[in-house]
Amino acid sequence: MTTTITVSPGTTDTISGDADTQTLEVSGGGTLEIGHDAISTTIDATNVSVTIDTDFGSGLADFINSTLYVKHNTEYSRTDASNSSIRVGNDFDYSSADLTNSTLIAGYDANNSDFVLNDSTAELPCSYTDTSFVLQGTNDEIVLGLTPEWTVKGTTLSSGLTGLTNPISGFGTGDKIELAGLTFDGASLGGQTLTLTEKGAPVFQLTDFSLAPGASNQFTFGYDPSNGNDYVQAACYAAGTRILTVRGEVAVEDLREGDRVVTLSGKSAPVRWIGWRDVDVATHPHPDLVRPIRIRAGAFRDGQPRRDLTVSPDHALFVDGVLINAARLVNGVSILQDMGVGVVRYFHVELKAHDILLADGVPAESYLDTGNRAHFANGAGMVALHSHLPPKRMQTDACAALVEDGPVLAAVRRRLIERVAAQGYVVSREPELHLVVNGQAVRPAAVHGMTYRFDLPNQVRELRIVSRGFVPSGVTPANPDMRRLGVCLGGIVLRAGGATRPVAIDDPALGRGFHPVEGDGAAEWRWTDGNARLPSALLGDLSGDANLELHLLWPGSYLVRSETTGAERLTA
Repeated sequence: MTTTITVSPGTTDTISGDADTQTLEVSGGGTLEIGHDAISTTIDATNVSVTIDTDFGSGLADFINSTLYVKHNTEYSRTDASNSSIRVGNDFDYSSADLTNSTLIAGYDANNSDFVLNDSTAELPCSYTDTSFVLQGTNDEIVLGLTPEWTVKGTTLSSGLTGLTNPISGFGTGDKIELAGLTFDGASLGGQTLTLTEKGAPVFQLTDFSLAPGASNQFTFGYDPSNGNDYVQAACYAAGTRILTVRGEVAVEDLREGDRVVTLSGKSAPVRWIGWRDVDVATHPHPDLVRPIRIRAGAFRDGQPRRDLTVSPDHALFVDGVLINAARLVNGVSILQDMGVGVVRYFHVELKAHDILLADGVPAESYLDTGNRAHFANGAGMVALHSHLPPKRMQTDACAALVEDGPVLAAVRRRLIERVAAQGYVVSREPELHLVVNGQAVRPAAVHGMTYRFDLPNQVRELRIVSRGFVPSGVTPANPDMRRLGVCLGGIVLRAGGATRPVAIDDPALGRGFHPVEGDGAAEWRWTDGNARLPSALLGDLSGDANLELHLLWPGSYLVRSETTGAERLTA
């Protein structure tokens, strides 16, 4: 028997008690709450939010533009989701999920399960034994573990290393694997074994790993400042962007001179030249100038972009009749700068005249030669050693005005924030501050107000101060500060063997992950970027009982999902 339920926007309908062995067709834009179990139940949901108070065992969920929250277990179930968010409070064992432009987050275990991802994300915090992953999109993400609560769980392999035997197939451009609590900066692929390394030494292996057809076996590495996880990702982030042509959307790397692209006006124009350049962000003297900007699917409106779009920081997007550099729209959620990418390949498409192309559905500028053609590997003459695409002062030949500040920019930022808020994000003052010591997450031993104390081992090879991050201009539209900020440090104190050793926040050894020192005459402070390295030279002798105290001066404004306790409503 099929029950049709229409819930109007802004309203909630309730099924008290169980909804076992039913078929529910739910739509309408509102919320359906099931008061207890929904065992062996089929739920077809379109444009609604569904909450199940306990279990959804042996259920079938077919969700389109919807959200599902199961407060307890979802075992022996099947989930098909498109443009949807699925959250399970506890276990997702013996189940399958086929996700398109969707996210599934398990609260605890997800053993003996199968995931098919198409431009989607699966976050599994605790256990994922005998679980497989098939990656079919260009921006799929697997997150294993949850820093600092759970580090990635592996087994001892025949090689003697710790690793995972989970089948992972179809890994290609834009795909990412995050491994909580594990530190690595290199990788090599031999057969079907991906070996992750730290300073050249093997530290972890994925033994059933295969690439997508035609995918590069080169990888980039970095960390996610929102959770402190290190990740491995396929190289060439900007490759794969689809440009609208007269023959449909074509990957930018497959475009050729003479191909006719469709401009925003609806007219077509031949490609005059395509510039490309591989940029090593990790070794660049000014990495913020070249770190890619990732624009999440639907950041501006539904279908814009249709999938995650990656551009250079100074690449201008056409919004509200003006051009705005992508870096000026970063908010850390729907538009973010990839803080850890190693190598990125950028493409720029030149037409006869500067114009607006459609890149994955987003109006974006074509290339305008402002004297930087030598920054491209196939440009005329010598290639610049450390290339970046400099901010354009396009006064005569540009197709629209370039806006870098003022009310128009603030209005666009405000709409982006409103859209993020509508997706369930709020402001939290909780930094989730922790350390990563020798590759392992370390939680605070004590917190008193804004002072955090961490116990340290006697041998420390590497220590990072990790926290959530936020972009001030992405939270408050009129704020000109476009930096990614982590925590605001007013003091760093080491204690070991009965001795107290303050570390000056203006110490020149504090470099990677630390912003410049600021002050108001009465006090000085220094923001991190969410993943700051405390050099071993500053640690000294840690024999005896050792700890590190971090004194914070100001709270951050972190954008998080609305389930977070103590969060504030996000307003533009």
